[in-house]
Amino acid sequence: MNRLVVGCSLIALALGSVAGAQVSIVTPEPLECMPPNGHTVVFSDVDPVPNETDEVRIYFRRQGFGDFYYVIMEVPDDDVPTRYRGVVPVPEPDNEYAEYYLGVVNEAGTLLSRSETSTVPILDDCDVETDDSYEFVVGETSAAQEGRKIAWWQCEDVTARIDVYGEQRDEGACVPIIYWWQRPEIVVPVALGTVGSIILIDDILEDDPPPPVSPSSP
Repeated sequence: MNRLVVGCSLIALALGSVAGAQVSIVTPEPLECMPPNGHTVVFSDVDPVPNETDEVRIYFRRQGFGDFYYVIMEVPDDDVPTRYRGVVPVPEPDNEYAEYYLGVVNEAGTLLSRSETSTVPILDDCDVETDDSYEFVVGETSAAQEGRKIAWWQCEDVTARIDVYGEQRDEGACVPIIYWWQRPEIVVPVALGTVGSIILIDDILEDDPPPPVSPSSP
């Protein structure tokens, strides 16, 4: 028996001992892309059926950027208990590729099994199922994500967040996607002689960023 087979066998035994039963294998249904203006629906087969206290999650992020977030998947049809459904939030306009994988997590937060990581493009003509009525509870995988907007994903219909300790809170850091030059009431420090002051910019509504300032014509 070669070393690879032995190593895989030991990993399977270890996972089995953690779960206390046969490990649930996650097999996502193919997803070719994500739309830039809809909540992407993801399906997966999870067999055997996980324990009642286990969660099946979709982990997602912009390709190569920061830590993953997650949403919890659910069984939409009790007659098919191995088929799970989950929904991913809307990506921001600058998000061109998404990475995601699915995992089964026990009550202690231990990842029992997971799928391979997939990378999909975000395309205007992406023809996949969406659910724009969905309200999200988004989980975090690092303490650095707490108190910050969900990176590279829009806040539409995100109602709550779950921190790394499993505590749920109302979403307070999420704001609609808007570029800095479009934000109303930007506070700008202005030097007036030797006296400092501020002004409020409340009417900058252009879709394009302001033109750069020429060094010779400030």
